[in-house]
Amino acid sequence: MYNNTLVNSTACVSRSERSAVGDHFGWHPATGPDVDERDGHIFVNNLMVADATLNRPLLFVWQRSILCDRLRDPQFSTIDNNVYVKNGDRKGMPLILWSPALEENCIAALGSPAEITARHPGFETMSLLMTDNIVFMSPELKNFRLLPAFTGNSTAANLPAEIKSLLKLKKNARPYVGAYPQAF
Repeated sequence: MYNNTLVNSTACVSRSERSAVGDHFGWHPATGPDVDERDGHIFVNNLMVADATLNRPLLFVWQRSILCDRLRDPQFSTIDNNVYVKNGDRKGMPLILWSPALEENCIAALGSPAEITARHPGFETMSLLMTDNIVFMSPELKNFRLLPAFTGNSTAANLPAEIKSLLKLKKNARPYVGAYPQAF
């Protein structure tokens, strides 16, 4: 998952114990890997912005607690170069809910990407938490292009050639976070 912009919305990655074995609906075997193979996700250059009205985390990585003893490794192979923007008082709502974790019910409430780094060195090392920042040209008019003064692009990673091709970017395009390149 590269270069998404989420505004007052949650990025959610999850895994449960549902598998092809005992599946009564018939679509699980055809739609993805089995339970033990639901890992290796990539989450890079994403921009997640929330104000006080969002009563959920910006990032929700969960797995059912029944899987915690069995699946102890993160669902990601790479999670980095993301920008989290927290505007206003979120009334104790965590920025991130993360599992698997050693906490009760296999989930940890985290307040910053640095807390993911502390648990999993190599994850979120270049990510950024910003508070009380205006980042878009005009959200009221649904113009979610980044303002020229937005400093979060300093954390953006160069994209793999395949992803640049899918996004129809030039080979020498400057890296950016979110769905839109920065306005200059």
